[in-house]
Amino acid sequence: MEEQKKDGELLAAMIRLANKLENDGRTHEACALYFKILDGSPETENAEIARKALLNVAYEYERRGLVHMALDLYERLA
Repeated sequence: MEEQKKDGELLAAMIRLANKLENDGRTHEACALYFKILDGSPETENAEIARKALLNVAYEYERRGLVHMALDLYERLA
């Protein structure tokens, strides 16, 4: 039980850091961290937050005309 709590706290910290990186314009680093969260625990609330953040990044890429980058994210999320 204690180990799950620590894992949850670590994942929450990773989400905060990824959000900060994204807000600082370091989108590629943020995406890498979001994928690490997804890969580490795909069935958690934090993974769902990471998935939604990645979809938002992909949408933003698409909106800015960076279709190839958006497609790459969509494919990795599929």
